[in-house]
Amino acid sequence: MKKTVKLFKKQIEFFKLKDRNAHFDGGIGTGKTTILGFWLGCMVQQYPNTKWLLAARDYKQLKAA
Repeated sequence: MKKTVKLFKKQIEFFKLKDRNAHFDGGIGTGKTTILGFWLGCMVQQYPNTKWLLAARDYKQLKAA
């Protein structure tokens, strides 16, 4: 399944950081959960035999990510 993800400029900058301790802060609707979901999807593809967990405060938010 192929899915297109459109990220904000700040999300792309965050994603490209090589620092182990990066911080992405913002208000409601700024894409914090979205970029985490995108990052997690990349990690799952890069390390297929590992287990990961993504949590959110409710199902609607998690599904959107």
